[in-house]
Amino acid sequence: MINKEKCELVISDDILWISCSDFLLATFAPIAEALTELQTLKGWFFLSCTSLLLYGLISRGIQRKQVEEALRENERRFKAVFNQQFQFMAILKPDGTVIEVNDTCLRVTSVSAERVLGVRFWETPWFNQIPLMQERLQQSIAEVAIGSSSPWGRSRVFDGRRDDAICYLCHYRTQG
Repeated sequence: MINKEKCELVISDDILWISCSDFLLATFAPIAEALTELQTLKGWFFLSCTSLLLYGLISRGIQRKQVEEALRENERRFKAVFNQQFQFMAILKPDGTVIEVNDTCLRVTSVSAERVLGVRFWETPWFNQIPLMQERLQQSIAEVAIGSSSPWGRSRVFDGRRDDAICYLCHYRTQG
C-alpha cells in the first residue's frame, strides 16, 4: 500500500510513471481491494498500449523494408533495360545536366561515366568540340524540358505531372 502523505519520487524514467500512477490510484481508491483491482487494470492497460506501440513499430519497419526492396528491384530492372539498348541514351535534368548514361554510349565512345555525369550534355566530350552541335543540343534540350517534341529527345510525364528528368536519345546514323 502506498503512503499518501509521503510520496517519494524516484527519478528513474522507468519507475517514475509507475510511482505517480500508483499514487494517483491510491488517492481515488482508499480501500485496499479496490486499489489492487485498479492497479491490475492499469497494468493491463499499459501492457496493451505497449504491445500496440511495439506492433506498430515492427509493422512499420517491415513495411519500410518491403518498400526499399521493391525500389531496389525496380532500379535493377530499369538499369537492365536502360543498359541493354543499342541507342546512345542519357537521362538529364531539365537544365541539361547528365544524371545517367547507358553503357552502350560509354562503351562505344570509350568515355568514362565520371567525365559526363554532372556535366551539361552539350559540354560532354562527345560534343564539346562541335559548336554547331552544342547549339542544336542546347536548343533541343530546352524544348524537351518544356514538353515540346524534338527529333532528338523526349521528356517523361507521369500522372499528368512533369518529371524532374528528361530521357534523351541520341540518334546516330551510319551511312550504308
